[in-house]
Amino acid sequence: MHRTSNIGGLSTARLKRMRDVDNRGWGFGVSVFVRRDHLCNIPGRYGWEGGFGTSWYSDPSENLTGILLTQHLMDSPQMPPVMADFWTLAYQAIDD
Repeated sequence: MHRTSNIGGLSTARLKRMRDVDNRGWGFGVSVFVRRDHLCNIPGRYGWEGGFGTSWYSDPSENLTGILLTQHLMDSPQMPPVMADFWTLAYQAIDD
């Protein structure tokens, strides 16, 4: 079995299909970011945001996994401020 830990292992055709949707691709039941459009939306980062205020993502390039559990129903397709703040702070806390 071949495993890859980043977006570099994906085929050009697969990447094109993923980019045609938005900045995310989909596979194995989770979203995979293919373009950066926010501080925390790094290509190769994968995970899921749940409609009941949960968020889990792993970023292999930063060796980072974060989980946020709230009890706030998402009322829009946009990421609520608490999630944006959580991920922004998580990436700002990385010490290179």
